[in-house]
Amino acid sequence: MYANLRIYLKSGVDRTAITRKLSSFFGNSSITPMEALEGTNLTDYAHLIIGSAKFPPGIKVIYLHLTNDEIQISVYGKSLAQIKTHCTNALKRLKKISEIKISNISASILITHDGTDIDILSGKEASPFRLFLSALTDRWTSKGVAAAVNAGGAALIFKSTENPLISATIGFVATLVGIVFEAIHHAWQAESWSWSESK
Repeated sequence: MYANLRIYLKSGVDRTAITRKLSSFFGNSSITPMEALEGTNLTDYAHLIIGSAKFPPGIKVIYLHLTNDEIQISVYGKSLAQIKTHCTNALKRLKKISEIKISNISASILITHDGTDIDILSGKEASPFRLFLSALTDRWTSKGVAAAVNAGGAALIFKSTENPLISATIGFVATLVGIVFEAIHHAWQAESWSWSESK
């Protein structure tokens, strides 16, 4: 089982610089291209490898510089969970390189059956803004509506100068601020990839 991430860049990159920076990220996890290619279907692409590493338990990550403005990351593993995690980590690693400016990404997870690679899952990366909006909507539904109803009820019953209305208004504003900060935190920590069955 393995995943392929195709990263299309806004402009070409220097192969040597990318290779050097990937190597510094891998440290002791780095492996040679020959070690990386063992047991994969990439043996014809050894000359395109710009970085490769092995992580426990048995995950191999291989970076290929396909063309001047296209990089492929192949992740080999034994379970979907491992592969998904390392796809995310591999892409984060690549984004740390200042020369990398991404225009588009496509991803798929494949299994090999009777010598044929079968695409089982397709992946896409959500933008931080979309993750933030999703979290904001979720938290508004669970917390904001109740605070708004409470403040609205207090406004109907009490005068604007009375303590219960002032307290309800302060509580509503505090809830709104909390919702925004929770949504920001969620967007920062959330899994940015979503996977669906390939058609």
